[in-house]
Amino acid sequence: MKFCDVKTDLSASPYQEILALSVYNPTKERIQNRIQAYRKDSRVLAFGLSKEDVPLGLLILREKDTGKYEILDFAVKKNRQREGLGSFMLDSFRNAFPVKELTAETDDEAVEFYRKYGFAIQPLGDIYQSGIKRYLCRICKDIPEISA
Repeated sequence: MKFCDVKTDLSASPYQEILALSVYNPTKERIQNRIQAYRKDSRVLAFGLSKEDVPLGLLILREKDTGKYEILDFAVKKNRQREGLGSFMLDSFRNAFPVKELTAETDDEAVEFYRKYGFAIQPLGDIYQSGIKRYLCRICKDIPEISA
């Protein structure tokens, strides 16, 4: 498995297809607008997971503050879900960067993934009046206690 920076490759068809899995009502225009915004934002990081040069997953984050990241988009190809690839991408990111905090906003479809990974879950309700319940997911780096 290869986990690497794909920010400049997001327009490639395989990445657009994976990104569409993470976007509400994914039209071609919405996907293109999102990719353009990500490319322009220096705080956005985009990573792809591939095997034998075939893209399998995508993790896009924004650094909010030093060591604090928000997951903007996160998806694994439908036929490869439930194989641990999402956890592998999060582990790879957390091992490569000094992550103090990682947050994500999600819905009923993905909240159990975050819960199983160890995120604390806060229900937000239907904050967009779309009929879809949203959740704020947050995980912090364990800070060792200082013994006196």
